[in-house]
Amino acid sequence: MQSNQQPSDELIARYLAGEASANERTEVELWANDSEENATELKRLQQIFHTPSKAETQTYNTDAAWKKVKPRLTPDEVPVVQLHPKKSNKRWIALAAASIAIFAGLSVIFNKGNTPEIAYNQTIESGNSPKEVVLPDSSIVMLKPQSTLSYVEGFEGDERRLRLEGSARFVVRKNPAKPFIVESRGAYVRVLGTTFLIENSRSKNETVVRVEEGKVLLSDELTNQAKDDSSAVVLVAGKSGSISDEHQVQVKSIDPIEAAFSFDQTIVFENTDLKSAVGLLSKFFGKEIQLGSENIANCRLTATFRHQSLQEILQIIATTFNLEVKEENGVRIISGNGC
Repeated sequence: MQSNQQPSDELIARYLAGEASANERTEVELWANDSEENATELKRLQQIFHTPSKAETQTYNTDAAWKKVKPRLTPDEVPVVQLHPKKSNKRWIALAAASIAIFAGLSVIFNKGNTPEIAYNQTIESGNSPKEVVLPDSSIVMLKPQSTLSYVEGFEGDERRLRLEGSARFVVRKNPAKPFIVESRGAYVRVLGTTFLIENSRSKNETVVRVEEGKVLLSDELTNQAKDDSSAVVLVAGKSGSISDEHQVQVKSIDPIEAAFSFDQTIVFENTDLKSAVGLLSKFFGKEIQLGSENIANCRLTATFRHQSLQEILQIIATTFNLEVKEENGVRIISGNGC
């Protein structure tokens, strides 16, 4: 390789993740040493890679709060809930962002038939109820009812390949050396590590991708760059893209938290102030919730709730911050001394 030729996106991602071979490390370092511009770019990506997220500095013990609340539920009432005040999945999303910054990123690709057939040998059907699937790489998929997920056992080979029939929410584990690719109604979703939704609408004959975290490229053909004719569009977190038989991508803004809740009643708070969290809960559940004091408005919450009742969520939040929840005339009031 010529020293002035930029290494591939995935090679640089492997270098940043410490997964590159000796020859690959030399390749990247030769490129970086070739010019001041290259060296600056590599340094910038390294800073992105090693910068901790704010969520990693949180100290509120929501896990302990959940342990206190959980015994109050009967076995049939215990839902799936993830609480992560001290460590969130933003760390490995930040790692993926390093390759995004150099356009390695995450891409949703609509192919026109030139992709080789994959021998999917594992199939999971959701049936009449939602189903959570933990994949071999620890990525998590929440299938909607009447959806089917197929994948290659053990994710053998150079890629993690899956096929989706129906709709699902994906939380993908970062692995720059092994791209995660979802096939769905002729669409191909290529990611390194992010959270997104795929929904297939039979009535509208379209596929919709909603990005909660990270970045994707939505296109009607195999490509790695956006196009002026709107057939290939980059979607960032908070954006939704849909594409139908017309092959034009329609883009609109969304609320990522609201999109997750409407999809499978998942609520994700990442270092969210309590005032904003209460506002969202009021909106989602259609119930009035108030804070008894402005002293608690800026308490920061990092937690994931799934299929939780409003009462359970408020009790966990109150226990986490040593607050109290009471109801007066149909209004739920959270009060306490602050956090």
